[in-house]
Amino acid sequence: MKLSDPVPATVAWVAAIVVPHALTALGPAGLLTLRTAHQRVAAGGNYAPMIDRGAIWRIWTSLFVHVDLVHLLSNAVAVWVLGRVLEPLVGGWRLSAWMFAGGVAGSYLAHLAGHLQSDGASGGAFALLGAAVVFGWRYRRDLPPADARTLGPVLGAFLVVNLFLSVVLPFIDLVGHLGGLAAGVGLAATEGLRPARALAILDIAWVLGSVAVCAYGAVRIIA
Repeated sequence: MKLSDPVPATVAWVAAIVVPHALTALGPAGLLTLRTAHQRVAAGGNYAPMIDRGAIWRIWTSLFVHVDLVHLLSNAVAVWVLGRVLEPLVGGWRLSAWMFAGGVAGSYLAHLAGHLQSDGASGGAFALLGAAVVFGWRYRRDLPPADARTLGPVLGAFLVVNLFLSVVLPFIDLVGHLGGLAAGVGLAATEGLRPARALAILDIAWVLGSVAVCAYGAVRIIA
């Protein structure tokens, strides 16, 4: 894994996280201001009453809604760093499949836990983090020493710190983070570095289906 390795899916994900927040800043919500509950709902956020009435697409679109600039940048940086580590190993389709799986799992679990609102890409980021740590452990003898150290002990320690912060900081959605982490760990534990053709097709189908759901949600928001 080199810094020069192309990571188009990672770049696309960072853009997908940053651009919606920037676009909403063109309206009453400035780039640096805290998004109100109403503004987040209007942007496609995870809002329990609407999901209960059938707006399931919000489970997906809420991945791209963030509370403020700090929330946005923390998730964008996490996705960038983890994507640079994972995408050269597993490819862009699989990275994207894991991002959507973790984001949707975290968002839906938060909904099931009774959270009124739960937005952001942190569920997806936790899925990537969990997958990276699992791969670092499973393939520590197959990877170059520096990569194995990064994926294993370094990111493992980072995971422990983030879980601790998720527990002690009341404004962080611990349930959403745990849902994303469980999805990433589960997927990485049951798949190899290079999946079988059938699994690769499932990755592509899941990503394209998720993009379609987000596109539908965007149309509903604009309309």
